[in-house]
Amino acid sequence: MSEVTNPIQACNDIFFKPNGVFKAVNEHNNWSWVPFLIVTVLSVLPGYLFINFVDFAWYQDMLINTQYGDMSPAEQNQIRSGMEQSAVQMFMLGTALPGGRVCLQSLTH
Repeated sequence: MSEVTNPIQACNDIFFKPNGVFKAVNEHNNWSWVPFLIVTVLSVLPGYLFINFVDFAWYQDMLINTQYGDMSPAEQNQIRSGMEQSAVQMFMLGTALPGGRVCLQSLTH
């Protein structure tokens, strides 16, 4: 059995040599942060890329027409004015992160 020498190798070997990885994690402190950070980045990245590369005016109209189609145009415009790209991006990023709902509640209140 080959020895696991770094956290990146541990992320790969967890699927093939889990006993060696668990032994190495037990012996080395703070190795558990690497997979956590990898999962967090991979959770946040799609939402971030989507909001940055999509036509935000189209996205805003699509959301408002599908969710608030039965409201008057004045109410839709009021919702549209409050829906900024940065707010939608923070919402998507906040819900992807652990405890995102708590963060969003603290930001909105």
